[in-house]
Amino acid sequence: MMETQGQVIGIRHGRVLVRTVGAAGCGSCAAGRGCGAGVLGKLFRRRSPEVEAVTDIDVDLGDQVIIGMDDTGMLYGSLALYGAPLAGLLVGMTATAILFPGSGDAVVLMAGLAGMLAGLVWLTAISRRIADERRYRPVVLRRVGNMVSSPLS
Repeated sequence: MMETQGQVIGIRHGRVLVRTVGAAGCGSCAAGRGCGAGVLGKLFRRRSPEVEAVTDIDVDLGDQVIIGMDDTGMLYGSLALYGAPLAGLLVGMTATAILFPGSGDAVVLMAGLAGMLAGLVWLTAISRRIADERRYRPVVLRRVGNMVSSPLS
């Protein structure tokens, strides 16, 4: 389970809006070692990210909470987010190059972009279908300093 801390900034019908404490980079960046992604993150970060989370716990505005997301849900969601458009791009380009061998680079590129668009359309349809599944949504696990049990455990 991936967890992060945040502050409740909005409440509506079993869901809360949480402003998370965004971390720029890993622990190595914080210690001044590593690749430097933390420096770039600090340079380009405009504001703390806001996340809508499902909750079964009674929380109020301003409460500090721990939100979490199932690891497999995060993995599958990331694979779909990056994989579907990429697969569409590759399938579109490859199919066009094989089925129409003399078609030229511009046609193959356009077919690849059409395949990527098809992957994005598929991703949108799937996202709407699974939008309320808890394993793909952040969940409020507990209030900070409070020993309320997790709804996922």
